[in-house]
Amino acid sequence: MNNEIERKFFVKQLPSLEGIEPIHYERYILSNENGKETRIQKVNDSYTYEEKVDVSSLGRSRTKKEISKEEFDSLKIESKNKAIVRDRYNMSTNPDIAIQIYHGEHEGLVRAEVEFESVDEAKSFHP
Repeated sequence: MNNEIERKFFVKQLPSLEGIEPIHYERYILSNENGKETRIQKVNDSYTYEEKVDVSSLGRSRTKKEISKEEFDSLKIESKNKAIVRDRYNMSTNPDIAIQIYHGEHEGLVRAEVEFESVDEAKSFHP
């Protein structure tokens, strides 16, 4: 289990993504209640089962494990939600910044996700 501290921002104008290889995500939320989210996702050609639990307004603990394509296909049928499909472009490290461009039901949504080492670092960050 590990913790993540992140902030998310809407992107009004895309920076150049030239030369950055996108990482393709297909995600299904299995449950999301009482501060706990359970989900499965396909990232390029790998499959994971993940649980995230809120620990603060900016942080969540995360447990993640690899699953097979067959497990993924079986679990996604059980999801009441449509797939969340997006491409992630890793822009920088320290802080870790990624641009996420959504497709399908969320077409047109573009977000920047910034991950931090501490809550203080997250609170003092200005995009």
